[in-house]
Amino acid sequence: MNTTMRVRWDDLARIVDQALDLELANRPAFVEQACSGDPVLRGEVERLLAAAERAADFLDQPLATDVAPLVSWVARQESQVLAAGTRFGVYEVTGLLGRGGMAAVYVARDHKHHRTVAVKVFDAAVGAAIRREWFLREIDIAAGLHHPHILPLHDSGEVDSRLYYVMPHVEGESLRQRLSREGQIPLASARRIVQEVAGALDYAHRQHVVHRDIKPENILLQEGQAIVADFGIARALDPGAADPGRAAIPALGTPAYMSPEQATRPEGIDGRTDVYALGCVLYEMLAGAPPFTGATVQAILEQHAASPVPSLRGVRPDLPLALEQAVTRALQKAAADRFATAGELVDAIDAAVAGRVTRPRLRTIAVGTAVALGAAVALLTRAERGKTAERDATLVAIAPFRVAAADPSLAYLREGMVDLLATKLGTEAGARPVNPRSTLSAWHRLTGGDGQEIASDAPLRLAQRLGAGRLIDGSVVGTPGDLTLSASLLRSPDGRTVATASVEGSVDSLSRLLDRLVARLLTIDAGVDVSRLPAMSTSLPALRAFLAGRTAFRRGELDQAFREFRNATVLDSTFALAAFELVHVSLWLDWGDDARRGLRLAEAGRSRLSREDLALLAAWPLITRFPTGPELIGRWRAAAEEFPDRAEIWYWLGDAYYHAGRGVGLEDRLGLAQQAFQRGWALDSANTFESLAPAHSPVLAEPLKHMVEIAQMKHDTASVLRLARIGLSTDSTRDRAWYFRWHQALALGDSARRAFWADSDRIDAKAVEKISAFITTSGIGSQDWLRATRLDTRNEENGRPGVTAESHLTGLLNGGRPHEVYRTLPLPDDTTWGVVGKVMGALYWEQDTNGTGAAVRRLALISHGHLRSGRAGMQQLRALCTAAIWRAAHADFADAATAIGRLPHAIPAAISGWDSIRATQYASLCAALLDAMRAGGLHLPDAPVKLASADEAARTYNAIESVPANLIVARLGEAAGNLDFALRAVRRRAGDAAKFQPYLSTFLREEGRLAALTGDTVDAIGAYQHFLMLRPNP
Repeated sequence: MNTTMRVRWDDLARIVDQALDLELANRPAFVEQACSGDPVLRGEVERLLAAAERAADFLDQPLATDVAPLVSWVARQESQVLAAGTRFGVYEVTGLLGRGGMAAVYVARDHKHHRTVAVKVFDAAVGAAIRREWFLREIDIAAGLHHPHILPLHDSGEVDSRLYYVMPHVEGESLRQRLSREGQIPLASARRIVQEVAGALDYAHRQHVVHRDIKPENILLQEGQAIVADFGIARALDPGAADPGRAAIPALGTPAYMSPEQATRPEGIDGRTDVYALGCVLYEMLAGAPPFTGATVQAILEQHAASPVPSLRGVRPDLPLALEQAVTRALQKAAADRFATAGELVDAIDAAVAGRVTRPRLRTIAVGTAVALGAAVALLTRAERGKTAERDATLVAIAPFRVAAADPSLAYLREGMVDLLATKLGTEAGARPVNPRSTLSAWHRLTGGDGQEIASDAPLRLAQRLGAGRLIDGSVVGTPGDLTLSASLLRSPDGRTVATASVEGSVDSLSRLLDRLVARLLTIDAGVDVSRLPAMSTSLPALRAFLAGRTAFRRGELDQAFREFRNATVLDSTFALAAFELVHVSLWLDWGDDARRGLRLAEAGRSRLSREDLALLAAWPLITRFPTGPELIGRWRAAAEEFPDRAEIWYWLGDAYYHAGRGVGLEDRLGLAQQAFQRGWALDSANTFESLAPAHSPVLAEPLKHMVEIAQMKHDTASVLRLARIGLSTDSTRDRAWYFRWHQALALGDSARRAFWADSDRIDAKAVEKISAFITTSGIGSQDWLRATRLDTRNEENGRPGVTAESHLTGLLNGGRPHEVYRTLPLPDDTTWGVVGKVMGALYWEQDTNGTGAAVRRLALISHGHLRSGRAGMQQLRALCTAAIWRAAHADFADAATAIGRLPHAIPAAISGWDSIRATQYASLCAALLDAMRAGGLHLPDAPVKLASADEAARTYNAIESVPANLIVARLGEAAGNLDFALRAVRRRAGDAAKFQPYLSTFLREEGRLAALTGDTVDAIGAYQHFLMLRPNP
């Protein structure tokens, strides 16, 4: 019997023993709580307890008779357990988290995305009970939910006839575990948990998804945040819902939290059943036990259906009466008598708590004194009219529209537009409408009802009263056959107009007109310029996907943004702007195939794209792959000059400065990059950089990451802390968040750094990789370099074997341990890469020179003959260049002259497409270097001109130091007696911010030496310190 099954036996024995110690009437509630969420375990416990109750002498009864079903069940379950190392798809099981009555949850490694996940695998019997297609479709619907308090579903499928789905592996505990530990939960904590769960429920309900099983086990607590798990799973497992010909399962859910209608007619439930369950959870958090318990499941369900809600204040007398009333309303038997939404429950809780804290002093009113009563009524009326809720920037109030129509039948649109627009705004694009019933109630109180003169500022006062940060105010103009709908989106409380839109069409096309109106308002509100509206879709679902993609893009959730933009193009293949953004995000992800698909769609709809969009399409490196550094920077500079109001252009210019600036010799590349990023940010957020706060910072996550790095390299502690805080406010769980936390810790000092590394196993592997790369390339944070690189190497060995060889090679050579390269990591001498690495390493990276002569001769053989096409041709080119550089470095210039004459001619015919661009650049660089080495070595008169040409080629073509071009140029410059020239060359090391830094130690040593010779003491010290950081054990 494996460990899991042994734990199962132990649980059964423990629960039965504890139940037998209780009074008979108290056992059912205990069993329900102890076995919550595990109907099989509960059934076995109840069977054994029933046997004990009916037996006069339990010890005389054959135990095997009662336990036989459990023995059989254990055998079946044990045979279905997935062992560690089991692979299915991209997932590899690493351990078992636990199991319930229908499924087991495993910890697994997602090898595609290099992350740890949780996989819930259902028993084979579950798959046999429902249709596979139904399950996967329902899971796919649930996977479309994107909310910070909903545990996302990554994937689903089938393994060995058993259905499964994949979700993030959440560190923390469930609400059930906290309740088991603490019993009653403080009001403030319970209130916050309900607020966060209610936000998730309201969002899901707007997407027409009902959870159906809200309970403490499905509410996870991670870093103080509540996350709702298992959305849509109850319906996916319901064979009655999948097949109308089969009976639904009325008890699908957890009895202690099931609404009366869920138990009797589950096919007709809506979001109010989740409101009921949330009310039960809130009651349990405050009282320490669910509101209804019973001896059997049926007894519990009968109490839900008929018994009054037990007094909450009878258990917690300190709670406000209004709070008890709110919980009681949430638990009303009829769904119509409950709160319509979970958000309304939260509003009632907030009002109850606020009422208790800030209870007003009321003048004593003498009963029977009419004057005093009238005065009190007037006082309360004025207080009510002046009351405003706390403003919520995401909440949108919709004022009744002004209707001017010859047809009196259109008068219904006055208030009808409130309902219609609220329905249309129920999207994932960030617009949360006020409940129409609350809106109209507040409107009638504010304006005095129908027939009254409406003040022009009434809509804005409505938004203020409802606590909405935005307001939609509009009008309807109607003729016998046509309608014109006009609307403005205003900011509250200042009334500034954010967006305006107007649409026209026939009366019978009202729904389509509303789609177009909402689409225009949301698009402009999302920051899309009015000039780009022709490129938008008329399909509201496609628009929703597009806007969700933009939101994910800004948060740095690039995978999610890609999926949303792709979905938008699937929903509407003519959606030019979605195709444009698909290209954009694909470039950040380096997904060339998807970028090219988006490019084809964008090109097909280019007539609907703006000049700025077309300029971006032309500037992105997709079109001309392998652009030179000067070309890349020049391209974005020109675009910024032509379109200075386009934020994305400034971001790309900043990125070009940051990554290519050092290689082209820009002295203040960090300052230039910082200015470009800040310019884009200011345009993106409609704020100045200095005034940005976390709530108003939609800056794209990748530029924000670079801004933090720049601030760290400039030793600007205040900016590091501020920018990292902004990053964490928008993304506190992903690998980027760990990276931001490290920068914060580094800025705060040693104690913060020690706290950060205290539990290194929790740190995201991608974050460790980023930390290691940043320290390696910048030399900043050197005190953490050894820890980060060792942890990064361990992560690679555990999960990313494909990059381990390259990582070890650069680490050993930069670390001054060339003798270990061939002992611990033999290079493949039968490949061009291995031979080239050996020769160049011997020349410029302190590598062992034994066998180098044979390697050079092998390169000569490889390069012999006409250049072949594709990868083989590129290998020949490298062999030709490397062998010639080796011989020129050893004063054998005949081979250099031959190579110089051969390099420029064979490439266009032998290599085509993008490979031709790369090969041409490589050949031009190599020829210029060989020409300068030959002219300098032979002291030819044109040596200075040749050196200048080599210097220009190194600045232009050397993107990744595939040839140590700048080291060669620096040595030639020093030999010519120009130390300043040589120092500038070594400062231009390429491949900046990349994890693998070839020749880095040589560049740093030479920079330190040349800086000292030219009198730049500060730079010399910095370069040597950086050099020594790479060699902690010289």
